[in-house]
Amino acid sequence: MLLPNRKKHTHSLRLDLVVFVAVAAFLFFSLRNTLFPGQRQAKIEATVEREPASLLEEKRPELSTQLVRLPCLSPLPTTPQSTQARLVKVEAGLCQGDKALQPVRLRAKNLDSGEDILVFFPKGKRMVTTNYFALQAGENRIQLEWEFGRGVKRVEEIRFFRD
Repeated sequence: MLLPNRKKHTHSLRLDLVVFVAVAAFLFFSLRNTLFPGQRQAKIEATVEREPASLLEEKRPELSTQLVRLPCLSPLPTTPQSTQARLVKVEAGLCQGDKALQPVRLRAKNLDSGEDILVFFPKGKRMVTTNYFALQAGENRIQLEWEFGRGVKRVEEIRFFRD
């Protein structure tokens, strides 16, 4: 035997009061912002400082680029390449003595910033080229790790000095 639920038709006075206060507050703030819109807007504008767009352009750092062409990559230590550019792209010839050793993979990394550098082998040319990569102020050591077809590996380093 089922008993009828007695709370089914009763309302809570507290719930009605909370809903009434919420609706009244919403209406009060809506009417106040509609009838007196300038008071709140003046406070917001006073706290925001804006600069002309021409000043923003002057603060932006210059992203100068440079293409560095090296005749040969060799395992011998090289003198640092001096540059003022923030972004550098390297093109270099492959001048290994054994022409039968074709590079299978080349990884490049800026050891000072930790950035990996993307390297390409153009088809039909004995050279490599990189994408543009960022240089930090001062010395930047670029490590090249070569892998050849016969399991031979070689590590080289190119140094750049950004003024």
